[in-house]
Amino acid sequence: KGIRCVGIDIAPSLISYAKKKVQQEKVKVKYLVGDIRKIDYSKEFDYCIMIGSILGFFDMKDNIKLLVRIKKALKPGGLLLFDIKNPKKTQKYGKNWMQINKGYFLINNKFDSENRKESGEYLFIDASGNVNIMTKDLRREFNRLYFLSEIKYFLHKAGFEYLKSYGGFNLPPIKFRESL
Repeated sequence: KGIRCVGIDIAPSLISYAKKKVQQEKVKVKYLVGDIRKIDYSKEFDYCIMIGSILGFFDMKDNIKLLVRIKKALKPGGLLLFDIKNPKKTQKYGKNWMQINKGYFLINNKFDSENRKESGEYLFIDASGNVNIMTKDLRREFNRLYFLSEIKYFLHKAGFEYLKSYGGFNLPPIKFRESL
Protein backbone atom coordinates (compact mmCIF):
# COMPACT_ATOMS: atom_id res chain seq x y z
CA LYS A 1 0.00 0.00 0.00
CA GLY A 2 3.03 2.26 -0.34
CA ILE A 3 3.89 2.32 3.34
CA ARG A 4 7.62 2.24 4.07
CA CYS A 5 8.26 0.16 7.19
CA VAL A 6 11.47 -0.41 9.13
CA GLY A 7 11.60 -2.97 11.94
CA ILE A 8 14.41 -3.03 14.50
CA ASP A 9 15.16 -5.65 17.14
CA ILE A 10 18.29 -6.61 19.01
CA ALA A 11 17.56 -10.36 18.67
CA PRO A 12 18.71 -11.83 15.31
CA SER A 13 16.32 -14.79 15.74
CA LEU A 14 13.31 -12.47 15.96
CA ILE A 15 14.41 -10.52 12.89
CA SER A 16 14.86 -13.81 11.00
CA TYR A 17 11.36 -14.90 12.03
CA ALA A 18 9.88 -11.54 10.99
CA LYS A 19 11.59 -11.71 7.58
CA LYS A 20 10.01 -15.11 6.95
CA LYS A 21 6.58 -13.80 7.93
CA VAL A 22 6.72 -10.80 5.56
CA GLN A 23 7.77 -13.10 2.71
CA GLN A 24 4.72 -15.27 3.41
CA GLU A 25 2.48 -12.20 3.55
CA LYS A 26 4.13 -10.71 0.43
CA VAL A 27 4.78 -7.31 2.00
CA LYS A 28 7.96 -5.23 2.11
CA VAL A 29 9.59 -4.37 5.40
CA LYS A 30 13.22 -3.46 5.97
CA TYR A 31 14.48 -5.25 9.08
CA LEU A 32 17.58 -4.33 11.05
CA VAL A 33 19.30 -6.18 13.86
CA GLY A 34 20.37 -3.54 16.32
CA ASP A 35 19.91 -1.62 19.51
CA ILE A 36 16.94 0.72 19.13
CA ARG A 37 18.72 3.24 21.38
CA LYS A 38 21.23 3.79 18.56
CA ILE A 39 18.83 4.60 15.71
CA ASP A 40 19.92 7.55 13.61
CA TYR A 41 17.12 8.82 11.37
CA SER A 42 16.08 12.41 10.76
CA LYS A 43 12.48 13.40 9.91
CA GLU A 44 11.87 10.20 7.93
CA PHE A 45 8.80 8.61 9.51
CA ASP A 46 5.16 9.54 10.07
CA TYR A 47 4.77 7.02 12.88
CA CYS A 48 6.84 5.01 15.33
CA ILE A 49 5.32 1.99 17.03
CA MET A 50 7.14 0.33 19.94
CA ILE A 51 5.74 -3.04 21.00
CA GLY A 52 6.61 -5.04 24.08
CA SER A 53 7.00 -2.48 26.88
CA ILE A 54 10.37 -1.39 25.48
CA LEU A 55 10.67 1.57 27.85
CA GLY A 56 10.74 -0.91 30.73
CA PHE A 57 14.05 -2.37 29.57
CA PHE A 58 15.94 0.86 30.18
CA ASP A 59 16.54 3.32 32.98
CA MET A 60 15.18 6.86 33.02
CA LYS A 61 18.21 8.39 31.29
CA ASP A 62 18.23 5.84 28.44
CA ASN A 63 14.45 6.14 28.01
CA ILE A 64 14.72 9.89 27.51
CA LYS A 65 17.67 9.46 25.09
CA LEU A 66 15.68 6.88 23.10
CA LEU A 67 12.61 9.11 22.95
CA VAL A 68 14.76 12.05 21.78
CA ARG A 69 16.11 9.87 18.93
CA ILE A 70 12.58 8.80 18.02
CA LYS A 71 11.40 12.41 18.07
CA LYS A 72 14.27 13.27 15.68
CA ALA A 73 13.31 10.34 13.38
CA LEU A 74 9.69 11.50 13.10
CA LYS A 75 8.48 14.05 10.58
CA PRO A 76 6.84 17.18 12.04
CA GLY A 77 3.48 16.07 13.41
CA GLY A 78 4.67 12.43 13.53
CA LEU A 79 3.12 10.18 16.16
CA LEU A 80 4.56 7.68 18.63
CA LEU A 81 2.45 4.73 19.78
CA PHE A 82 3.72 2.28 22.37
CA ASP A 83 2.59 -0.11 25.06
CA ILE A 84 3.57 -0.36 28.70
CA LYS A 85 2.37 -2.58 31.52
CA ASN A 86 0.40 -1.04 34.34
CA PRO A 87 2.38 -1.50 37.59
CA LYS A 88 -0.86 -1.37 39.58
CA LYS A 89 -2.52 -4.19 37.66
CA THR A 90 -2.03 -7.71 38.98
CA GLN A 91 0.00 -9.73 36.48
CA LYS A 92 0.30 -13.51 36.35
CA TYR A 93 3.78 -14.54 37.53
CA GLY A 94 5.48 -17.89 37.89
CA LYS A 95 5.89 -20.71 35.40
CA ASN A 96 3.56 -20.64 32.45
CA TRP A 97 3.36 -21.58 28.78
CA MET A 98 1.33 -20.73 25.71
CA GLN A 99 0.98 -22.21 22.26
CA ILE A 100 2.14 -19.96 19.40
CA ASN A 101 2.26 -20.95 15.71
CA LYS A 102 2.16 -24.69 16.52
CA GLY A 103 5.08 -24.21 18.91
CA TYR A 104 5.32 -23.53 22.64
CA PHE A 105 6.52 -20.42 24.45
CA LEU A 106 7.73 -21.25 27.98
CA ILE A 107 7.89 -18.49 30.57
CA ASN A 108 9.23 -18.28 34.11
CA ASN A 109 8.74 -14.79 35.51
CA LYS A 110 8.76 -12.96 38.87
CA PHE A 111 7.85 -9.50 40.14
CA ASP A 112 9.70 -7.34 42.67
CA SER A 113 6.88 -5.04 43.81
CA GLU A 114 9.14 -2.74 45.83
CA ASN A 115 11.16 -1.76 42.73
CA ARG A 116 8.39 -2.46 40.18
CA LYS A 117 10.67 -4.81 38.23
CA GLU A 118 9.65 -7.92 36.36
CA SER A 119 12.23 -10.55 35.56
CA GLY A 120 11.77 -13.57 33.41
CA GLU A 121 13.37 -16.33 31.44
CA TYR A 122 11.93 -17.43 28.12
CA LEU A 123 12.36 -20.12 25.52
CA PHE A 124 10.44 -21.09 22.41
CA ILE A 125 10.04 -24.61 21.06
CA ASP A 126 8.94 -24.38 17.42
CA ALA A 127 6.65 -26.79 15.56
CA SER A 128 9.67 -28.88 14.47
CA GLY A 129 10.85 -29.32 18.07
CA ASN A 130 13.76 -26.89 17.78
CA VAL A 131 14.49 -25.11 21.06
CA ASN A 132 15.17 -21.41 20.53
CA ILE A 133 16.62 -19.62 23.51
CA MET A 134 17.97 -16.14 23.71
CA THR A 135 21.71 -16.01 24.26
CA LYS A 136 23.86 -14.26 26.85
CA ASP A 137 22.06 -11.41 28.64
CA LEU A 138 19.17 -11.54 26.15
CA ARG A 139 17.98 -14.86 27.61
CA ARG A 140 16.90 -13.19 30.82
CA GLU A 141 14.67 -10.16 30.64
CA PHE A 142 14.26 -7.40 33.19
CA ASN A 143 11.40 -4.99 32.74
CA ARG A 144 10.75 -1.94 34.93
CA LEU A 145 7.08 -1.00 35.18
CA TYR A 146 6.61 2.77 35.08
CA PHE A 147 3.65 4.80 36.30
CA LEU A 148 1.85 6.95 33.74
CA SER A 149 3.20 10.08 35.46
CA GLU A 150 6.76 8.83 34.82
CA ILE A 151 5.97 8.09 31.16
CA LYS A 152 4.53 11.59 30.75
CA TYR A 153 7.74 13.00 32.25
CA PHE A 154 9.89 11.02 29.75
CA LEU A 155 7.76 12.22 26.85
CA HIS A 156 7.92 15.85 28.01
CA LYS A 157 11.72 15.73 28.47
CA ALA A 158 12.08 14.33 24.93
CA GLY A 159 9.90 17.04 23.37
CA PHE A 160 6.74 15.00 22.81
CA GLU A 161 3.23 16.17 23.56
CA TYR A 162 1.28 13.55 25.52
CA LEU A 163 -2.07 12.87 23.83
CA LYS A 164 -3.95 9.82 25.17
CA SER A 165 -3.68 6.54 27.04
CA TYR A 166 -5.79 3.43 26.69
CA GLY A 167 -6.04 0.28 28.79
CA GLY A 168 -5.80 -3.12 27.13
CA PHE A 169 -5.67 -4.21 23.51
CA ASN A 170 -9.38 -4.70 22.86
CA LEU A 171 -11.45 -2.62 20.47
CA PRO A 172 -13.05 -0.23 20.94
CA PRO A 173 -10.26 1.23 23.10
CA ILE A 174 -10.99 1.88 26.76
CA LYS A 175 -9.64 4.99 28.48
CA PHE A 176 -6.68 4.08 30.72
CA ARG A 177 -7.23 4.06 34.48
CA GLU A 178 -4.06 3.99 36.54
CA SER A 179 -5.77 2.94 39.77
CA LEU A 180 -7.23 -0.54 39.57
